Amino acid sequence: MIDKSAVIIIIDKVNYISTTIIDGRSKMKKVLLLVSLVLVVSVMFTACVIEQKSESTKKSYVSSTYSDEDMEAAMKVIEDEFSTWKGCKMNSLTYAGDECNTQENLDWLKSLKDGKNYDEVAEFLCSFHSPTDDADLKDTAWEKDKEYEDYQWWLARKEGGDWELVTFGY
Repeated sequence: MIDKSAVIIIIDKVNYISTTIIDGRSKMKKVLLLVSLVLVVSVMFTACVIEQKSESTKKSYVSSTYSDEDMEAAMKVIEDEFSTWKGCKMNSLTYAGDECNTQENLDWLKSLKDGKNYDEVAEFLCSFHSPTDDADLKDTAWEKDKEYEDYQWWLARKEGGDWELVTFGY
């Protein structure tokens, strides 16, 4: 959000300009002042909107195994599931790294899905904020109004296929 002290300073400067420079002399100067004030307010509003956009989920990944399209598709699977969690806000979603694509992890995920024939695995970590409303906490294990870090999301697929969310949690 915009700092209130900055708004007060801008208003004081506009007031100073209006009393010392304009001093009631010309209609044109008053119009110019009004246009300037509108421009200042619109710049402040734009800065506020840009700041709000930066509050969205931060996503990151670096992979020599998977393409950008692979990573975006995997993140979409996670985001689709997360969007069903009422009152939760995801702050970040990060690929854990290519080193998670091991035979041990593949075997573990296959065991969770009755031996499904996966040959690729990806782990993501997210941070999120739990609901602040008691109604959104019903049937969840979340503590009210708490930050959760390094929450794991495990996805697997047959090479080149669609990602499947196999398990998530700590």
